Amino acid sequence: MRKLLNTLYVTSENSYLGLDGENVVVYDDKKEIGRVPLHNLEGIVSFGYRGTSPALMGACADKNISLCYLTPQGKFLARITGKIKGNVILREQQFLSCKDETIRLRIAKNCILGKVYNARWVLERAVRDHSMQIDAETVKTASLQLKSFLDYIQNAKSIDQLRGYEGEAASIYFGVFDELILQQKKDFIFQGRNKRPPLDNVNAMLSFVYTLLTNQITSALETVGLDPYVGYMHTDRPGRASLSLDLIEELRAVMADRFVLSLINKKIVNGKDFTRKENGAVFSHMTVMYANALYQRGFVKEGYRALYTLLEQAMNTPVSLMYPGIPEYFDADGKGKYPYLTGAASWYMMTMVTQIFGFRGEWGDLVLEPKILLRQFDESGNYSAQFPFRGQTYAVVYQNPQKKEYGDYRITEVWLDGQRYAGETNTGICIPFAVLEGKENHTLRIVLG
Repeated sequence: MRKLLNTLYVTSENSYLGLDGENVVVYDDKKEIGRVPLHNLEGIVSFGYRGTSPALMGACADKNISLCYLTPQGKFLARITGKIKGNVILREQQFLSCKDETIRLRIAKNCILGKVYNARWVLERAVRDHSMQIDAETVKTASLQLKSFLDYIQNAKSIDQLRGYEGEAASIYFGVFDELILQQKKDFIFQGRNKRPPLDNVNAMLSFVYTLLTNQITSALETVGLDPYVGYMHTDRPGRASLSLDLIEELRAVMADRFVLSLINKKIVNGKDFTRKENGAVFSHMTVMYANALYQRGFVKEGYRALYTLLEQAMNTPVSLMYPGIPEYFDADGKGKYPYLTGAASWYMMTMVTQIFGFRGEWGDLVLEPKILLRQFDESGNYSAQFPFRGQTYAVVYQNPQKKEYGDYRITEVWLDGQRYAGETNTGICIPFAVLEGKENHTLRIVLG
């Protein structure tokens, strides 16, 4: 019998997923780090940039295994699912029922009844298990209030009235949610639900887990032939999986909220896993300076990740409202501020030139020490740019014909203005300026092997 609700989460950003027979194989820099039989899986969630093989995507589509792609920071990118079941009658009934106010209200009631009931169950469990660690009386009072809302919801006369009851019940539930956090109270203080963006560690975790759960529900709906964008309680809107949001309501407390509480109370996550400013702003120059320090200390992959995350946010113009560039900071709404040549932009440029490209001066001489990841080379294995140095112009190209990853390659050849300059194998090379004097323009070709 096939195991249900099994999802493979691949959290390494350098991992590549391939297919070997009936197994999904996870590779990290061409090294196999794990394999799982496909018949045990309902879904695969990848947090990396390298993706999956076409063979694996085809196998997942044939077997109705959801394949979801997220950035390493948890931002949803895309989802691949198998064929939608050809039950046109089922979809027709769905479209008709969502237009019938009576049927629509009845289905929406059941979703919200399940949500409030399960929220109350979470509170009652906390009272039973941890009555000596929490304000049991306050939590018990909230539970009794939620119990009364079950009758209100059952007797609701319209969708709008139902939404009002649901909002009040959620406010009562989240009003005592902080009592359920038993450990790490300093780092995980909950003062109410907020989102877009979440302004504290607990809300950030809740939003992230809700996103994962919504994606799984959407995949399940598509698998059985229902349209996840046609809902009953949530208003239909382009791009909103309304039916998925309806169904997630019942599962929020028992699957998402309990999971987040377990992560905190069991100290699986801690405050060091989060970065937050008191006003919700994220200062870009601190991110870039952190990346620069990582590069200087040899943590190239980590430095690249920090720079790429910042660049991805800055280039997301519908959200950040930025023209291409690196702003000084992003406010609490994710909007970039001061996109001119600020300290953040200057540090970014300096890091790209001196650390990634490895082009810098030392005591008047020219130093070349590349820290370029394999993904940054073009299809031919080249990485090139043009720089000024001491009144001269240098056209520099790094060639990586064997397409080796950083840490595996060394400088094997250096060609200066068409002439072989050096042949020793090094991670970097220093060219005295005395060798470079006398010409305004230079070409440098560095072969990595």
